[in-house]
Amino acid sequence: SGIHEQVVGELLAKAGVESLRIQSITTTLPQYEKIFALFDSFTERIKKMGPVKSEKREALKKQIVGEIIAK
Repeated sequence: SGIHEQVVGELLAKAGVESLRIQSITTTLPQYEKIFALFDSFTERIKKMGPVKSEKREALKKQIVGEIIAK
């Protein structure tokens, strides 16, 4: 999961979007209760950052579509 987070983080950075907007975790079933706290902390981080500006969002869409087409 770490490599996926890195790749997506790089795509976000190229579009000028903070890579902190992505988080990847791996957990086992007995630790599932920790997921709720992780969701809460991640949600609070995103709320503090606010929405992605529309021009950055559009640039990211174009970049992702370009990556998909290239494959």
